[in-house]
Amino acid sequence: MGFWLQIALVWVGACGTGMVGAQAPKPDEPLRVTTQLVVLDATVLDKAGHVVTQPLGRDDFLIEEDKKPQTIYSFESIAEHATAAAKRDSEKAPQLIFVLDEMNYAYQPFHSNAWNIMEQLNEYVFERQELVAYLKDQPETLLETTEVLALTHHGFRILVQPTRDRALLIERVSRHDPGLGSPFRDYIEQGGYGGSADGTSTKASLQALWALALQQRSVPGRKVVVWLGIGGPEGELTRPGNPRLLHGAQPYQRVVTDVLVDARITLDVIGPGGDRATPAVQPGAMAQAINSIRYESGFGFSGYIAATGGLRRNTNDVRGEIQASVNYGIAFYTLSYRPLRHDFNGEFRRIRVTVKGHPEWIVLTKAGYYAMQFGGEMDAEHQQVMDISIATFEPMPFEAIGATLTKIERIKGTDKARFTFELDSEDLQWHEDSTEKRREADVAVSGAALGSVFSKASLASEIATWKLTVPLGKDEAPIHSEVAVTVRVPAKTQRLRFTVRDTANGRMGTVDLAPKALESAMVVDGEAPALQTR
Repeated sequence: MGFWLQIALVWVGACGTGMVGAQAPKPDEPLRVTTQLVVLDATVLDKAGHVVTQPLGRDDFLIEEDKKPQTIYSFESIAEHATAAAKRDSEKAPQLIFVLDEMNYAYQPFHSNAWNIMEQLNEYVFERQELVAYLKDQPETLLETTEVLALTHHGFRILVQPTRDRALLIERVSRHDPGLGSPFRDYIEQGGYGGSADGTSTKASLQALWALALQQRSVPGRKVVVWLGIGGPEGELTRPGNPRLLHGAQPYQRVVTDVLVDARITLDVIGPGGDRATPAVQPGAMAQAINSIRYESGFGFSGYIAATGGLRRNTNDVRGEIQASVNYGIAFYTLSYRPLRHDFNGEFRRIRVTVKGHPEWIVLTKAGYYAMQFGGEMDAEHQQVMDISIATFEPMPFEAIGATLTKIERIKGTDKARFTFELDSEDLQWHEDSTEKRREADVAVSGAALGSVFSKASLASEIATWKLTVPLGKDEAPIHSEVAVTVRVPAKTQRLRFTVRDTANGRMGTVDLAPKALESAMVVDGEAPALQTR
């Protein structure tokens, strides 16, 4: 994983077995793009670029995958989503996620660094003010659950957790200080002065998309991500100014694409610039772009926008464009189908949705997916390590699996400690083993000792796999699912992050811990090393 992850996570061959004391509940099976169902959130626009208000039914739509018609498996209308939003039904209601991009900036090499810093700050403040202005136009209680994140060089910072409280959103966003960036350093690192860099952070931008998609993958419903800023790099990422920059990155681009689509994220990027006073869409250009999308070995940040059915807009009317993105995002249909092809050959499967009898209408939806075995990677173990690695360095918490620290034990005579966690069994995917007369759930748990937020490498790390079992026929409560991981805690450790991942469905949870928590931990003898068979 080299350039992308920069983390040494050691895979432990021996598996632990956690016994839990009651029959585990059967969780709902998630809708996954790469297994049984492909889920599409679609907005229908007329030839003028306005949302079509005429009610449409299941039989009005045609779904094609690689030009082959597919049978629609499930259907949800705009009216159903509106009702779900009013009832606060998270399964069907859309969610809004605003990202204030404080990492990427279009550096101007013909101006001084001081000028660029002030220009960068002015852009960040302007975007924040436009978001506040949009929020002030909304009702006191928003119809859609809304979250606000700030993307920095150290990952996402949560400004406002999901809420419908307009006053809270305005207060938190208004008082947020984006601070000064480092545009010259970023420009040089991206190959400036002789390269084709544009001041954006290639690796960090795509890693941020990856982390956001992983976190949202286990959250039900559609997510409309409104990214305020220029976003990541444009053009083909496989041929940047520095040829070594993304060497071998194609597999990871496919992973990011699939996880974004799997998480039901629609990515709209709104950057300042241009002179359009009102939200505008050019239907002809949009249709041409949709029909000409090519997913080969590499594509720029716009490729991820198109893959999710989103749009890029550059205008100084940021507030108006935010409203346009929200209007498109909440007036949508949800359709799903079971692909006729079941082979996972890694090829891109192109999706096209049309409305029968209306060739002039445009349907904004996912452009397709890569037919990978699981989340973009054929090797399930490799996929687990990649997901856990991303979650390890992302400051944003992952909460799809509840995990509570129950015990810390320091290993006598070493700098190691064993950390035991209790997992929320309802968050895990259980399957029955009728032969053994039990239910099982498989998880991977990792621990990493980290330095400051400026460091992107671990001081020490460890991963272990656990098979949790429940005897069939038991009906006792409560359910206790315990896992443990032993990790070195060097003297320079400033923070600890633990990650739990369900190996069956990719749900993830994290726990953050300060090293001082070890001061009161009990000291135990370490286990004698076992003899190894030659």
